[in-house]
Amino acid sequence: MGFEVRNGPSDSGEGQININPSLGYKSIDAGTWVLAVSASHYSYAYWYNSTSAQNDAVTYNAYLAKGTYTLGLLSQTNNNEGIITVKIDGVSVGTIDLYSAGIVRNVRSLLTGIPITESKLYEIQLIMATKNGASSSYQCVLNDIELWRTA
Repeated sequence: MGFEVRNGPSDSGEGQININPSLGYKSIDAGTWVLAVSASHYSYAYWYNSTSAQNDAVTYNAYLAKGTYTLGLLSQTNNNEGIITVKIDGVSVGTIDLYSAGIVRNVRSLLTGIPITESKLYEIQLIMATKNGASSSYQCVLNDIELWRTA
């Protein structure tokens, strides 16, 4: 999953977790999610919902120590991309709009100030619940997911 815990969970220090979207998922909750190869994407591949349907969703697990976090996504924006709703243990922590007038690859988006009230294993769900009014679909193209503690 791209993170390491030594001698059991610890609340000390700053931490960063990288999740490979195509390898580190816990469950595909809705839709069909596919790994595709592309030389123009970060790490030469991307993970996307080929169904491009409303409410396509995928869930990841990550141990997070108590604190405040930033979530970063490396993704693609385009005229057929949706808006990702990010939920941690079922609670929405924000949205990321992947719409742009034309294709732009390897775009980094951030959600800041995410409160984590206790140290434990969390479920992080990405749901394509909505879309920009100008977008034609609910597609989501992901390259990387990061979480790091800021306080």
